Formats: sequence, C-alpha cells, structure tokens
Amino acid sequence: MKSFYHVLDNLQLNDPMRWQGHFIDIETNVECLNNMRQWLTAEWYEKVLLEDELPEFAFMEDDGVILDMQHELLAALN
Repeated sequence: MKSFYHVLDNLQLNDPMRWQGHFIDIETNVECLNNMRQWLTAEWYEKVLLEDELPEFAFMEDDGVILDMQHELLAALN
C-alpha cells in the first residue's frame, strides 16, 4: 500500500497543476489562470513587453506547455 507522502510526491512531480488546483487557494489559482490567458492570447510583440511581468512563461518558450498547464489546472478545479 502506498503511503500518503508517496502519493503526494508523485502528484507534485507528475501533475503539478493538479496538485496546485487541490492544495492552493482559489484566489491564487484564478490569478494563475488569468496570467496564462493573458500570455496565451498575446501577440509576439506583446509577449516581449510581458516578459518582465510573467518571466516564468517567457522562460518556458513553449505556448503548448502553458496551454496544457492551463487545461490541467482547469480540470483540477472542476
């Protein structure tokens, strides 16, 4: 039988957005979703301006990953 800590570690490593959806407060999750939406809808020149405000998304350089993260977080919150 798996221990609680083993399951928690797996959840953090394999499904970080699901973990965030379950254990982080709703205000932080809403802010995260808003930032993801803002980044994903921005044009390339707007993303250059947003790099200072949202450095984590600029660092990733892959909108597909950010979109997957957004979907995972939304699924966890439903």
